[in-house]
Amino acid sequence: MADKALSTVRAERVHKYVEASKAEGTRRMYESHWRDFTEYCHANGFKSLPAEIGAVADYLTYLADLGAKNSTIQGKAAAISFMHRMAKLPNPVRTVEIQELLRGIRRTLGIAQKGKEPITLEQLKSLLDQLPEGIRGTRDKAMLLVGFGGAFRRSELVDIKLSDITFNKTDAIVVLRRSKTDQEGLGMRKLLPVLKDKTICPVTALQAWIREAGITEGVVFRPIGRRGNVITRGMNSQEVARLVKKYTKAAGLDVDLFSGHSLRAGYVTEAAKRDVSIWKIKQQTGHKSDQVLQRYIRDKQRGAASATRSAFGEE
Repeated sequence: MADKALSTVRAERVHKYVEASKAEGTRRMYESHWRDFTEYCHANGFKSLPAEIGAVADYLTYLADLGAKNSTIQGKAAAISFMHRMAKLPNPVRTVEIQELLRGIRRTLGIAQKGKEPITLEQLKSLLDQLPEGIRGTRDKAMLLVGFGGAFRRSELVDIKLSDITFNKTDAIVVLRRSKTDQEGLGMRKLLPVLKDKTICPVTALQAWIREAGITEGVVFRPIGRRGNVITRGMNSQEVARLVKKYTKAAGLDVDLFSGHSLRAGYVTEAAKRDVSIWKIKQQTGHKSDQVLQRYIRDKQRGAASATRSAFGEE
């Protein structure tokens, strides 16, 4: 019995570390994709685990005919593949038949993805003009400016803890414990310089929110109740997208063109427009490759502090 109990404990520990091999967002996406596949199999008389090649082919073809994006179809195939690997079952997605089908779908639907529009500095100022009075406006201003100024991903922004921030006279340093490109948790530092124009200064806005919300520990960006009370838990990353869409709509912009990623993309766009060198921008964004940034940038050599000031129009 002792050996069996020990085996169970070890299995749980293995499962924990396997779970940690994927980012939280990726795990949620896989879970959602897997639910969709199992529901499709149930409705059409297929077995989902292990799935036959014909079942997977039928499902992926159904998605393509339905008008799903290529990225969505590839993601669902990846989730099916992952679940079979985890169960140590024959993987239908790795077969020649499914790989050829996926290749055909890519060729038919195209692999180019239309990204959301970046929020430019002028548009960001328009968004700030739409902020309400009171504590909600204080929080949203800090989220917009810190998201833009730090080139944060949505998940990174809502994960910032007070203990991760060091305020100095000329800047604030935010330490990211983990990000999309740093799943091992090596960490990176994002620098937010204090700007001359306090109306768009992310450090000033962040300090105002922390002070007004009375935050002394834990996550920085938190939900606000109907009566204006700050709730002591973190926000979902989807809230960043909803916040961006709320204020782009209020500013009279086409809400469908923007997302939570638009703040990060806007930082890159504005810094690149001012000819900030690619390595300086990468210091702030954390990109490992130049390829994602290349379409924005002409390298003319001009750290993170100068890039951020430039993104806000101060250099």
